[in-house]
Amino acid sequence: DTIFGDLGPVGGVDFDTLASLLRGGDGATKTKKTPLKKNEGIKVLDASRAQNMAIVLSKLPISSQELCDALLHLDFSAMAVSEDMVELLTGVLPTNEECDKLKMYQDSPEELRDIEQKVLPFCFLPRSHARLRLLRLASSHSELCAQLRTRCENLRGAAQEAMTS
Repeated sequence: DTIFGDLGPVGGVDFDTLASLLRGGDGATKTKKTPLKKNEGIKVLDASRAQNMAIVLSKLPISSQELCDALLHLDFSAMAVSEDMVELLTGVLPTNEECDKLKMYQDSPEELRDIEQKVLPFCFLPRSHARLRLLRLASSHSELCAQLRTRCENLRGAAQEAMTS
């Protein structure tokens, strides 16, 4: 004998309603809505390589197209790209083989995945590695120039104070 044997019949419980609740409603089968997958586009790059490229390109303060345009015209004044970012970018540029595959979609880049669309401008940038090295040099030069200018201004101020005292 258990303690449940002493309880007797359970009153006030509608077992049909309880079963209906546990089934999830009125017992009618519900159609499951599956979310629509967005069209990912054509995958040209390896998944891990594409992920690495996406991580680096997402950190850029400007779009890849704007960066390529500035590099093409060697206009480094509008870019706020650090030396470290240039080094990372150099490591993820598409290879010649990848560029050849991507260039096949030059006329219809919308068919490509998002990351392939972002990388595509680098495929049409002549001597991209050399241009990025030049950008890194310009970036380090501007930082060094600013530091030296500050030092010279400090020296000038100290010299003027020494002359007036």
